[in-house]
Amino acid sequence: MGPRSTIAFSAVVAMVLSSSALAAGFSSSFLYGLSDATGRIPYAWASVSWDPQAAELYVVNSGLVDVFSENGMAIYGFASDTGYGAPQAVVAAPGGDLYVLASREGVATLVRCNYRGEPLGKVELKGLAPEFAERFNPDALAVANGRLYLADKARAKVAAAGFDGTAVATWDFTAAMGVDEQHRDEAAMRAFTVDSAGNMLFTVTTFFRVYVVSPDGKVRQFGQKGSAPGKFGTVAGVFADESGHIFVSDTLRAVVMVFDAGDFHFLGEFGGRGFGPAGLIAPSDLVATGGKVYVTQSLGGIKVFGVQFD
Repeated sequence: MGPRSTIAFSAVVAMVLSSSALAAGFSSSFLYGLSDATGRIPYAWASVSWDPQAAELYVVNSGLVDVFSENGMAIYGFASDTGYGAPQAVVAAPGGDLYVLASREGVATLVRCNYRGEPLGKVELKGLAPEFAERFNPDALAVANGRLYLADKARAKVAAAGFDGTAVATWDFTAAMGVDEQHRDEAAMRAFTVDSAGNMLFTVTTFFRVYVVSPDGKVRQFGQKGSAPGKFGTVAGVFADESGHIFVSDTLRAVVMVFDAGDFHFLGEFGGRGFGPAGLIAPSDLVATGGKVYVTQSLGGIKVFGVQFD
């Protein structure tokens, strides 16, 4: 598996203010869509992750991985098969290696790769309690504070491990959500991320909630069903930036909402249904960093917005 040919980026930066509701002290603008020489790249239901060390965005879509600079320039890509299946999620470790969660025939495997995506070896998860390991099949991956976090979103289970695969902590969040084993399927995570401080964040669509779990295990939650600004229709992606803001995408309402990470106060939202520059079509995953928000959609590729806070 070698590097893909470099993709040229061309985009006109359109400073179009969002027509969605904005709270005092918050503003947003559409910047550009991730594109190549032929136009916008038609990503659909892609997942994204951010490498803060190299300031690079990883886009995983249909088993392919593309890497972009913070200016939207495509650097390289890799794909198809790690030797253990197609990439489902990718994170960059502090030393420069990539950790890829690959899947083949529904079975997940963690693979360590070099920065070009070339496999260096399978990483075995070690030290998991048998009752936790049973049916644990992660499909989401994050990295923070020298740990890898692997989440089985369908079962709301998370394992934290060192880069050698040795487990250091596990969580089963069904109990924290007040769900018994019989109703476990109702508590599936829609999205899972970890911020730079080690707080785990995840969304549960059926509960219209966002959950924030501190490194010491304290669980907080927020969210309210509704169609008004700040309320959840179909809550999807979640991401916490470096400045204390939580960004939440809503697939049904077609917006990205912004909340204060301290008290979960609603600050504003942007997007809205439509094919115009600032519109969104069923937004899903997202990354927020350095005053930019990268938003994936079901249609229309990945859009990049600028955000400002007074």
